[in-house]
Amino acid sequence: MVAVGERRLHLEPVPEPEADGTLVLEGEALVPASEIHAAVTRGRLGFAYCRADELPLPRFRFRCPVDPGDPRVWLTVSLHPPGRLIGQVGVELLLWPDGAVDPVYRRPSYAVSRQAWDEETAAAGFAALLNEIREDEGLEPLRVDEPQSAVARDLAPHFFEALFEGSVGVADLVMLGLLAGWSVDGIVQSAHFASSWVPDTNDVGRLLSEALEYPMARSALLADDAERIAIGPVLEAGENGTSMAVVVGTYALFSEESHGARVEQVFAQLARERAARGRAAPDRLEDLADLSTDLAGAVQAGAAPQEALHELLNRSGEALGRAVRGWVLESSELEDIAFPAELLDERRVSISIGVASYRPEGEAWGRHVVLIVAADPGRGI
Repeated sequence: MVAVGERRLHLEPVPEPEADGTLVLEGEALVPASEIHAAVTRGRLGFAYCRADELPLPRFRFRCPVDPGDPRVWLTVSLHPPGRLIGQVGVELLLWPDGAVDPVYRRPSYAVSRQAWDEETAAAGFAALLNEIREDEGLEPLRVDEPQSAVARDLAPHFFEALFEGSVGVADLVMLGLLAGWSVDGIVQSAHFASSWVPDTNDVGRLLSEALEYPMARSALLADDAERIAIGPVLEAGENGTSMAVVVGTYALFSEESHGARVEQVFAQLARERAARGRAAPDRLEDLADLSTDLAGAVQAGAAPQEALHELLNRSGEALGRAVRGWVLESSELEDIAFPAELLDERRVSISIGVASYRPEGEAWGRHVVLIVAADPGRGI
């Protein structure tokens, strides 16, 4: 028997891990790549991304946090060709951090055995087994999103057919469609994708275990911010039995109940950035707190952010009898909000903040909207 594969990268000899467990992996891509990433398993079901040193592509050097106590570790390096959404596996390394090499192949087993007889029982079994594992790991269970799962079931056969035939453009399109989450009941903040395939079995436990053996699937299925899941199973009967495959999308949603916490997060973030510039924390305009919350709620209900800000400025000026200024800031992550220079550099500022989430027309994912109104001290309206 001769095994043949495309060589996508060159690896330098893999050294022993450093004293703190860091494994340095260095090499060069042999195929066009606009991005190169690496991730490693940690513990029974943990994972970590490797930190990349700044090297000009196609060279790469990763520092991977390997747990010296793990009996074995999977490390994956993925290459993203230019214009491609799906990364290609450049190399998968099976490592024994403690140096005790196990010469026996052991099938991964993270879930109990559970048979599936059709796509409905396969999807239900996959969700139930995954939620049992998430509970054991201290994570919230995922709720199956039925409309998006219907999309996943329609797309799954096309995804695997495209992979086996090498139609990478079709596979990319399927993955993009699942990540977009157009049919998810709610406003999607972020999404993850995973897939798995096992031959000659109808055991959903094996299908899930195969996925959880590798770090990138763990990052999707065990994401701590995920709330919903869409499952697209494929069952195919053959001479040797039934083979199974699945595509999965997991989704984090914006929550209306978290407005107060998000306001506090923005206040704290602004205070930190002002402190870094030697400025005091912003004062709060307590008289405008309810008004800011109401106008943020208007955005949540569908009002345009600029219209809400206009209304906020008008009513704030009337309430305070002072000149006011305002801003609309948008970002998919609150941590990435870029504050205007006036709020960062002025010696003293008094502000009120409202935070909402909305999905712009024509876009799949939602984003945070931060409404900020500032009162100029001592100036008439």
